[in-house]
Amino acid sequence: MEKIIEGHALVARAVVVGNGKFQPALLVEPNWNQWSEDDPPRDLIAQIWPTVQDANRINPAHGRIMKNKIGVALKNKPFQTTPKGSTQRRLVTRDYEKEIEDIYTKQDDGFTEYQIPDTADLSGIQEFVRNVVSDALGFSSFSDQTDFYSLGFDSLQTMQLSRTFQGSICSCRPSTKSRAITAQNIYGNPNVEKLAKFLYGITSNVEQSTVARSEKIDALVQKYTIDLPEREAGTRKATDQHTVILTGSTGSLGNYLLHALLRNPSVVKVYCLNRSEAKNRQVKSFQEKGLEYDFSQGRVEFLVASFGEEKFGLSGPKYEEMLRTVTTVVHNAWRMDFNISVDSFEDVHIRGVRHFIDFSLQSIHNAHIFFMSSIGTIGGWTLTHGPSVPETPLEDCDVTLRQGYAEAKHICERICLAASQKAGVPTTLLRLGQIAGPTTENGMWNRQEWLPLIVATSKAMGKIPRTLGSMPVEWTPVVSFDTISLA
Repeated sequence: MEKIIEGHALVARAVVVGNGKFQPALLVEPNWNQWSEDDPPRDLIAQIWPTVQDANRINPAHGRIMKNKIGVALKNKPFQTTPKGSTQRRLVTRDYEKEIEDIYTKQDDGFTEYQIPDTADLSGIQEFVRNVVSDALGFSSFSDQTDFYSLGFDSLQTMQLSRTFQGSICSCRPSTKSRAITAQNIYGNPNVEKLAKFLYGITSNVEQSTVARSEKIDALVQKYTIDLPEREAGTRKATDQHTVILTGSTGSLGNYLLHALLRNPSVVKVYCLNRSEAKNRQVKSFQEKGLEYDFSQGRVEFLVASFGEEKFGLSGPKYEEMLRTVTTVVHNAWRMDFNISVDSFEDVHIRGVRHFIDFSLQSIHNAHIFFMSSIGTIGGWTLTHGPSVPETPLEDCDVTLRQGYAEAKHICERICLAASQKAGVPTTLLRLGQIAGPTTENGMWNRQEWLPLIVATSKAMGKIPRTLGSMPVEWTPVVSFDTISLA
């Protein structure tokens, strides 16, 4: 990252700092032959920002540099270097300790970079929002109805966006200071059009109407089920050979599901549908987990798919081939994000479930859909609802956790239920809870799960939690689950 930024003509040296902080920051030493110390630091930051964005694209989300986390070095305090000319990171961090701390504690200068004109109408606010979002993303080739999170927006960018809008609006609308613009407001209005209407309501002091949670959920269920054809359940052709579509095969659970399918002699073919090229990752992941299979046998075909698009974005001939051969769909792919709202799950995930239902309706074998749901769909269940949770789809969203992830799964359960009842599509829902690592010696727990993260943190801190909470630990090893779900 530093080398990419140092490639800019105005930058002599760059150092990423922030050890122990929530997010990294960047110190840049200007090329004093090209830059005057009398010019405002913000002007330098504005000029090098596109290059910083290029560097951000090769980094994971937690390692990206935000615009308000860039500091400019002083001419009378140059970065210390080794005799060979390399930057001495430790000494630079020591020399600039105060300036680094200021980057994290000062009120963001960048807030006044974007100001809403005093006479801004809705179209002006919409243009303002588009400019801010485009700058954060580093590109502007998206519509005002495109979901931010489908474009790659992350939690850090969300927080930065909320702070930018808060500061920008307050700079020209002092009366709005009492109304905080939070990250949740961004998650709840995840495209330019919705966010502009939200901000326009604040700047205009207009009371904004809100749609009740149950109404929004019911409306999404209605949207994706109203045109289901009415027909009796089709007679599935008896066969001792099965062809399966598996989505999300490279995920923690997906690896074991694929391995279970390939161990089943009745499964003659598996189409692995993933959002990007997956074969090399799949082979590597199998090796890491001690799962044995020779992928040269030809029983597995990897396809890049877009679940929100018609025919999953596949070619016509390939889609027709699957319609003729597929007997089972295991829909496991899902975005693991507990921050985004249910709106951000619609275009790809909720619409994708309807597309799989359409696939089953058209398929020769009336393909059976196994949908991987979540216990979050019944996470709000209390004794007032009954002594135990029934193993049936529930149409009351009050029993669902109040988070977009669980609400979207709840909606898809109801879409599957309607498809079965109205159109005769065979569906099975599997509500997943905490899936533990494998019991096999060569197995591997997903390092991004909360328990492995606690173990890693405990090792780093030299301390371990006294308890994991009062609830009993009832986790299913992943190697057991792959047998249960495909039984």
